[in-house]
Amino acid sequence: QYSLHGPGSEDFSIDPDTGQLKTAQALDREKTPVYRLVAQATDGGGRFCLAEVHLTLLDVNDNPPAFSAPHYTASVYEDTATKALLTRIQAI
Repeated sequence: QYSLHGPGSEDFSIDPDTGQLKTAQALDREKTPVYRLVAQATDGGGRFCLAEVHLTLLDVNDNPPAFSAPHYTASVYEDTATKALLTRIQAI
């Protein structure tokens, strides 16, 4: 049987039969950037072994998009063709 222990282990689940480790809830790098957990495997006779599990969360841009300029200006002739490119705006 597999089990997981340590601070933050409640953020994950481990399948007791296969050892597959999965997230149990949304993770937040700003809250917890690194997890240092301990996995335990126990056999039917009560013997066990331990392994350190270090998980480092990679940053994902969770900020809303922002335009690259505060305003955009374009001049357009009144006889400009339909679907002609007028200008390009960009949010990053």
